[in-house]
Amino acid sequence: MRAAGLPWRPYVFRSYYDTMQMYAEGKGLISHNYSQTFMGHSDIESVYSFKKSQLPQDLVENMREAYARVAELLGTGKRATVSKDEMLATFNRRFLKMSYWTDEEVDSLGDLSDIEESKLRELLDRKSMQKLGLNGNSQRVVPMSEVKKFIEEGWEYISTLPSGEAIIRLPTAKS
Repeated sequence: MRAAGLPWRPYVFRSYYDTMQMYAEGKGLISHNYSQTFMGHSDIESVYSFKKSQLPQDLVENMREAYARVAELLGTGKRATVSKDEMLATFNRRFLKMSYWTDEEVDSLGDLSDIEESKLRELLDRKSMQKLGLNGNSQRVVPMSEVKKFIEEGWEYISTLPSGEAIIRLPTAKS
């Protein structure tokens, strides 16, 4: 890569390839299993299909045809088939999915290419807070038996409730 004058690390290309495979899946050009196989990922299904023995020739041909359908997307040259809006929507979908948004939640947002960066950041933060069990605030009620674990994870102890539960909160930023 350096000899070709490319300054990027190889992972940049793997990330690009993965994103474009996801885009191709969304367009129905290739199956998820084929994409995962081409990325070198393995799951239990690949153990039972791809890695058991010689693949049937018709399956190999089908995989080649699928790859040929997405080959143009995988290149880095200019092409008219992917617009800026489509690419932005694909990246926004990817960020949301990496933040544990479900397909239904992502689809409910409408046109993902219209989401501004500040709105995307807000959506990602909201899901992170939900994942921590914080629905709109920074405090949480937990059983006393779990307080030590939360404090070790960086939470702050606030108080004990009459019910025997404890109030904890996310640490506040110190200046």
